[in-house]
Amino acid sequence: MANQQIEAIKKELRPEAEQLAQTYIKDYATSLLLQAKMLAYRKRANVVLSIHVEEAKDIIESERKSSRSKELIIILGSTFFGAFAQELIPKLSSGEQNYSPISIGFGLIGLFMVVWNLRR
Repeated sequence: MANQQIEAIKKELRPEAEQLAQTYIKDYATSLLLQAKMLAYRKRANVVLSIHVEEAKDIIESERKSSRSKELIIILGSTFFGAFAQELIPKLSSGEQNYSPISIGFGLIGLFMVVWNLRR
């Protein structure tokens, strides 16, 4: 296993890959430092402490996890609403007025899930 890691470390980076990695590193460092400074400001600290940097790292990581779950809820809500619309549109066009309460429930729940997560 250690031998594989040594081989991986020896791999050469193309200039474009190195430039992109440097850009990502700078962006992350900028976000981390800005978040740490905002935390220090909110806590009325005179300087940014290592605890502020640790908290900032935790905030950035939790935001990343939160955005993934938010996207999943939006997709699920869209699916519910899409199933509702797929049943509703043909009934509306044919003049039928007996709508399934389950379908309406899924449509409203799906719409709520999408709207609630888009506004946050």
